[in-house]
Amino acid sequence: MVGQRIALVNNLVVAMSDIKTVFTDITSGTAYNITDVGLEEDTSLATAVIISLFTDKRDPQALPEDARGWWCSDIGSLRWTINRSKQTNEVLQKFIQYDTQALEWMHETGLVKDIFISARWVSPGVLDERINLTLINNSVVNFSISES
Repeated sequence: MVGQRIALVNNLVVAMSDIKTVFTDITSGTAYNITDVGLEEDTSLATAVIISLFTDKRDPQALPEDARGWWCSDIGSLRWTINRSKQTNEVLQKFIQYDTQALEWMHETGLVKDIFISARWVSPGVLDERINLTLINNSVVNFSISES
């Protein structure tokens, strides 16, 4: 499977899985599917990308009551800090910067060789973002986000 995460355990290659997280929309958030044997699993990078981008990372520059995020972790993105900003090229570059930082752990842990993100304003209040993750085997996994 393209984008499948694997681990070496006792000299055996084992597929790693997460509870499959399905992103519904920015207002409703995520959903989880229940199967006959429990929660549906996902061995692709989709759940990892969703969690990384749409979990609020704690803002170290914010006042404690405004910091959001989980105080004990560096998981997530600071994209929430600019969600209500004007649609400028500077803000667009911040989205790319924050999302690249949020996905950097994939590069650091060897899940991906390269992360490329592009973004544009498609209409007033609508951000279109393309994420390309180059895997170790040089295949590319693409994600598309349209957010208003």
